[in-house]
Amino acid sequence: MTFVQEDIHTAYQDLFGAAVEKYNAKQQRSDRRIGDYYTKVLHDKTLEPQREFLAPGRQRQ
Repeated sequence: MTFVQEDIHTAYQDLFGAAVEKYNAKQQRSDRRIGDYYTKVLHDKTLEPQREFLAPGRQRQ
């Protein structure tokens, strides 16, 4: 298991930047375009910007 500590804005840009650009290119109306996906997720009532996941470890015997 690998843990990476990275700024969440940078992570969102790396993960979703290309998809947001592709989405924005298809939009005819400027009010439908997404400027900053992280800000959109942060203000959305149905999405959560970050979830923490804890995986319990088990020692082998």
